[in-house]
Amino acid sequence: MTTVSQANSTQLATWYNLDLYAENLIRQSYLGAWEAFYQSFDQSVEISYATPGESRIQATVSYPRVFSWLVISLLTSLGGIFLLGLTWGEKEPDVLDSVATLR
Repeated sequence: MTTVSQANSTQLATWYNLDLYAENLIRQSYLGAWEAFYQSFDQSVEISYATPGESRIQATVSYPRVFSWLVISLLTSLGGIFLLGLTWGEKEPDVLDSVATLR
């Protein structure tokens, strides 16, 4: 559905008609997905073509970068827990009392 909407291959009108656009987008995407599914399991077609797979891409990251990311993540979590602990016993200010003192 994302591919159909980004490519706009169906020439769906998008101006001032979001409901009709979404309805037609779902219909076109469903029909395309069903056609692909049907062709892959069609018994009348005896030849099946396979495309070669792409090799996996493996990233290499240095140990200092991994550990620095880990330390930053842990410090962020600990900082959140610390701030939660600071506000644990706080009482919410009473709005009516503050308005009465202003008068």
